[in-house]
Amino acid sequence: MLKAALIRVVMAHCTLICAVSCSAQSPTPEQVEFFEKRVRPVLANRCYSCHSAQQQFANVRLDSPVFLSNPTPKGPKLVAPGDPSKSALILTVRYDGAVRMPPTGKIPQKEIDALTQWVKTGAAWPPEKQTGVNDAVTTKKALEQASKLWSLQPVKKPAIPVVQDSDWIKNPIDAFVLSKLESKNLHPSKPADRRTLLRRASYDLIGLPPTPNEIAEFEKDGSSNAWEKVIDRLLASPHYGERWGRQWLDIARYADTKGGAFFGAGGDESRYPFAHSYRDWVIQAFNDDMSYPQFLQYQIAADKMNLGEDKRHLAALGFLTLGRRNQGDMQDLIDDRIDVVMRGTQALTVSCARCHDHKFDPIPTKDYYSLYGVFSASNERTVMLADASSQMPGVAESVKTFEREKKAREGRIDRFLEAKRLEILAHARTHITEYLLAAEDPLDRQSGGEETISGLKTQFIAQWKQFLLSTRKSGNPALIPWNAFMTLPSSQWQAKTPALAARFAADKSINPLIAKAFAGAPPASRSEIASRYATVFAAVDSKWQRTLKSAKERGNQAPNSLPDRWEEQIRQILYNPEIVQSVAQQTEALLKEADRNRLQALRLNVQRLLESPSSPQHALVLADSGNMPNPRVLIRGDLATPGEEVPRRFLLALAGEKREPFKDGSGRLELARAIASPDNPLTCESDGEPSLAGAFRAGNRPHSFRLRHARRTADPPRTP
Repeated sequence: MLKAALIRVVMAHCTLICAVSCSAQSPTPEQVEFFEKRVRPVLANRCYSCHSAQQQFANVRLDSPVFLSNPTPKGPKLVAPGDPSKSALILTVRYDGAVRMPPTGKIPQKEIDALTQWVKTGAAWPPEKQTGVNDAVTTKKALEQASKLWSLQPVKKPAIPVVQDSDWIKNPIDAFVLSKLESKNLHPSKPADRRTLLRRASYDLIGLPPTPNEIAEFEKDGSSNAWEKVIDRLLASPHYGERWGRQWLDIARYADTKGGAFFGAGGDESRYPFAHSYRDWVIQAFNDDMSYPQFLQYQIAADKMNLGEDKRHLAALGFLTLGRRNQGDMQDLIDDRIDVVMRGTQALTVSCARCHDHKFDPIPTKDYYSLYGVFSASNERTVMLADASSQMPGVAESVKTFEREKKAREGRIDRFLEAKRLEILAHARTHITEYLLAAEDPLDRQSGGEETISGLKTQFIAQWKQFLLSTRKSGNPALIPWNAFMTLPSSQWQAKTPALAARFAADKSINPLIAKAFAGAPPASRSEIASRYATVFAAVDSKWQRTLKSAKERGNQAPNSLPDRWEEQIRQILYNPEIVQSVAQQTEALLKEADRNRLQALRLNVQRLLESPSSPQHALVLADSGNMPNPRVLIRGDLATPGEEVPRRFLLALAGEKREPFKDGSGRLELARAIASPDNPLTCESDGEPSLAGAFRAGNRPHSFRLRHARRTADPPRTP
């Protein structure tokens, strides 16, 4: 209840930061510039982490005026345009009243001045279209530009030209070649001899020279299908997948390490433990003559496809997960995935639209962030590609042995984290008075890190500050003396402290354990008040620990509370649920450096097992996350300046103005289908479903590797 009440108070006053007047007049250019440079960054840095599209504490969003027009139930208006003195915003950020925002500490004076000036000049909030977000004009422009590019037009089957030397034609493509030659009065070169022809085919298809026996056999073969037999033999070779799979791996920016940013940062963690699973999958896909649309769909959304019991195709997701790590920056990681998908499969540099509309292609910034939403709604995880129910000889037992060892090593990690969790909680209890004092003195935590100079955790200080603010309204009987002494001005300390101490010692409404601590001589300082509280807290905690130990020794269920209600009241303060929950959720973030190194070593021990020869095949895959809000356009690519919300959907230039938003989870499967669609001119350029090897049998190389340098030019190709 205290937490819910505090959130309501926080939100009622934090909302004022973004509440604006709905003036009929548009903001002036000067107001827009001031808001974008001075006001919006304050809102983004101070509020958006808890009150934006991703999280809405108390059902309040602070990232758009659409959600912020409701006034407060009582008291001054959140924002009184033109009058800062009547705006709760200014009173709150100045720390002038009982409610002080943000609760973690007073913001710098220059930010307060910016908010004050914003309110004084009318609290103008520019419409989204003035923040650089694309509007209908941009959409129309993109569609017009797309209509002029031959590469974005539906694929049509051209008429086969008529040639004079029709006997030379072996397949339709020959007709186009010969037609151009005849128009220049040229003739085809003489056919190569069989040895040369075989060497060309062998190097081209498998990357290796033919053996002397293969040359001799081909030269002696007088059958009409001798050449077809050579091609079939080469395509059936495992070396074919190795030769041509490597071309695709270059497109997929395949590597078994994470890049230079990770070298020397701990050894094994610089490697992708299961990169070879993706490499082997690509090679096998070529050797299996997989259809190209299916080849693409597996690599973008295999986890969303119906794979049945055969999980091997999950390895295809290495296409997305084995990219650049960019020092762990999530924005850059998502950008890399957008780039490899759209450049690798569509020959479009969509990543160029991250900060502004694409300067050459018809790709608005909105399209970039539509795709950004697809990949931001997906998380990495490691999966085993075989399981204990496998029917393959020896696999089931091998998997069981591996799982036992993996469970043992992961158990060491769990036990280590649990021990550290209890240790951190003990630290929070045994240093509670220091935290309470620090919460009353913001200067104590200005160390700029996770801990103060005195070793207190800044996160706990902020949470205790919020807790104390709530008790000043609710009147917790154990903390009434604390709050009274701590809010007493220094100039009145000597005069009022004796009377306060005497009153609390006799007050029956105050927790008697605390009241007894103030009997006798009045406290001489705030530190002495903290010391008296520490004595009471330590006694109650000691009794609680003895109670838990006694129940365990007797085999009884652990109690939930102390029998004495006054002791229980103090125990609840010591075991503040906000702190307990925070430690449970963020134990790793609260570890000291030595403990983090120990945790890393334990995890590397698990990774070494995963990489060992005895390990079953694993893959690093993507899976939809639970949190899937629509993405927002980041103005100029800056997280601090979110703009308009956009749905997850395919590119405007390819799907048209009436495109539908993706509806299935993250939308990766719908994206994969849109890319692999026969209606997509940048992917499927022939009838039917072309396969990776079938194109060679038809006289072409796989069309996924055709030259695309003219994609974005206005001039169509001279031959299809």
